[in-house]
Amino acid sequence: MAMDLNSYRPKVKEDYLVEGLDNIYIKFGRPKADVSSPVFWNMLGQIIQVWMKTYPQEFDDWMHDLKVDLAVERSIKESATKGIKKSIGFPQRLFQMVRLYFPDLKFNNKKFVQKCIKTFPMLHNSNYT
Repeated sequence: MAMDLNSYRPKVKEDYLVEGLDNIYIKFGRPKADVSSPVFWNMLGQIIQVWMKTYPQEFDDWMHDLKVDLAVERSIKESATKGIKKSIGFPQRLFQMVRLYFPDLKFNNKKFVQKCIKTFPMLHNSNYT
């Protein structure tokens, strides 16, 4: 006898956010990971907002850790000798959420990284790029 997986999932107050995100994804026509598409960037923004509201402590910890990391980052001279590149970081749960909706997204794609840094500066984890 097969049971529905949703019956195992505990109900939490943030469920409406995830259900809303699923509805937005469907309403947008299940967009692909196309860095030139405004629908993709809108959906990514929706995912980030849901993550921030669903995991506020993780968001606060991420911002605190980012501030500390940027304060102790290596110097520009050291960065230049080891190579400077655009650098971006995702908290683990946010990364997993993005992966659910965009499994084919290349997180190291140069165009994606550049636009993501401009659109969502909280993901930029370097002082020099």
